[in-house]
Amino acid sequence: MANQEDLVIKQSFQPQDWQARVGSAAIVSGLFGCGVGAIEAFWTDVPLVKKESTLPAVRATANVVKNNGLFFAFVGATYAVGEQVAWYARGKQDVWNGVYGGLAAGAVVGVKAVDPIKGAAAGLLFGAVSAAVDMSGQQLSSSKFTDSHKTFNYGHGVQK
Repeated sequence: MANQEDLVIKQSFQPQDWQARVGSAAIVSGLFGCGVGAIEAFWTDVPLVKKESTLPAVRATANVVKNNGLFFAFVGATYAVGEQVAWYARGKQDVWNGVYGGLAAGAVVGVKAVDPIKGAAAGLLFGAVSAAVDMSGQQLSSSKFTDSHKTFNYGHGVQK
């Protein structure tokens, strides 16, 4: 468990109003989705690219990036809304809020995939990851990586 000072510092950088939390979740998730869409567009062989049609190929690539970006943004926003609704309904800020947000985000995956089993699996995965992050004090890396002198010890330089 992280100490109280670290948690206070981490929480001071988190926006407390629900609009900022939902908006930032949607923007960050959407940008990540655009990256995933770019990789997907790179890996898939669009038939228009094989015909060497430039403008339609660019349009098809942009469409893949846009669709992934919007999907990820919607999943991120739904997670944040689910977390906020759970917080306000329960009156507590604890691990379970993120689990409920993860289940809500999984429902979005299930609706897009038209498969409730995939939605339930995604929701459980999102909820479990959220719970793991919350229980770790929002720190999934070793404490050795917090100090650059311990991480990158080349045997020279300033010693503490």
